[in-house]
Amino acid sequence: MNKYVKLTSLFLLIALTFIGFSIYKAQASSPYSQMKVVTTEGKPEYIEPVDFFGYVSHSQNFSNSSTIEFDEGSFTYLQEKPFLKRMDHSFDPKLNNLVDNYRTFMRGKSRRPEQYTETDQHLIYAGSKTDVDWNSPFNNQMTISVLDKASDEEEAYSVTIGSDNAYNDIYATYIDYPTLTIFVNRSGVSDTSRNLVYTFDIENPTEALTEVVDLSGYLDKNETLSVSQLSDKTERYIPLKTVRQTVVSDYDFRTETSGYFAYDMQAQEVIEIPPFEEETLLFSDNDTIYVGKPLNESIELYEMNPDDKEMTLLGTLEMATPIMGQEDSSFYSDRFNQSVTILDGKLYTYGQEYVDEVSRPIFQITDVHTQETLFKGTVMPKDMTEAGYTTIEVMEYRLDPSRN
Repeated sequence: MNKYVKLTSLFLLIALTFIGFSIYKAQASSPYSQMKVVTTEGKPEYIEPVDFFGYVSHSQNFSNSSTIEFDEGSFTYLQEKPFLKRMDHSFDPKLNNLVDNYRTFMRGKSRRPEQYTETDQHLIYAGSKTDVDWNSPFNNQMTISVLDKASDEEEAYSVTIGSDNAYNDIYATYIDYPTLTIFVNRSGVSDTSRNLVYTFDIENPTEALTEVVDLSGYLDKNETLSVSQLSDKTERYIPLKTVRQTVVSDYDFRTETSGYFAYDMQAQEVIEIPPFEEETLLFSDNDTIYVGKPLNESIELYEMNPDDKEMTLLGTLEMATPIMGQEDSSFYSDRFNQSVTILDGKLYTYGQEYVDEVSRPIFQITDVHTQETLFKGTVMPKDMTEAGYTTIEVMEYRLDPSRN
């Protein structure tokens, strides 16, 4: 009996210790600068779909920066999250939300957000064997997993991709249920690389993915392909662009966009987009293709008819600063539209504003049809005495369509 009494006492002591520590931690003041969203124009509720990770640092000590998360309108420092949360942390806000809401489904799968897509009823994952077994770099096996959100039941399909073994890099997935569209870069043993589009019918599964388009024909030798970072992966049109890197000298090179396209998931065909002479912006939203022309502190926005490629001017959207709505081409990135995108008729943009020794993000949300600024604002410390030496920089930015 004494043995059980001692064990019970020990457990109670441990429990009381944890409870006491939790109360102390909750009451203790945070050592980190507390942040707030400052609205300079429009209504603050329009920023609710915005999630981001960023760095907070002080000009007195730049080496001691902290990671901050903005999610569902609240700020949280990574260092203040529970230990297990930090261990299972990703710098992609969307991926963290998937882990929080569907932890069982996410177990044993790749933690790359581009391999997940969802509808109101389903969460779908596409992964190759290489994603979970680095000892098998070359194979032609892929797993498609589909979660029914209502019943919490998962259906998994093992399928083949291509007729030969290769390294399969899945860099985008989209869903027009029940058709899953997968963008894959296949690199063979002989170092040949092809950008291919495959489909898979979830309601009528087959043993192999169906190859529908070879995008390699749209690329020259020194070009790479980038896919628009769509917040809603159920869009009909998927914006694409090709990027070329040209050597200028032994010590310098120039990166430029060489072509714009849109992939039609329903027709399973590629549409070439006529660019402007200078910079061109390309978006899709609600089965509509939008083409933008940056003009210093504004964007001329057009709606393009995919059949005859005629463009209709919707209007000019005024930007808070010249950097808003502009994004440099990257030869090494397979994504674009990370800082500017359209979701449900609203143009979301962000940039960095530099004042003296500090910088802070600027967010702007504009109605594409009325050109009205729905929200404009920034992030600043709640304690305004810290504003003169506190820098906030956005690292990863996402939109949550469910909160739009």
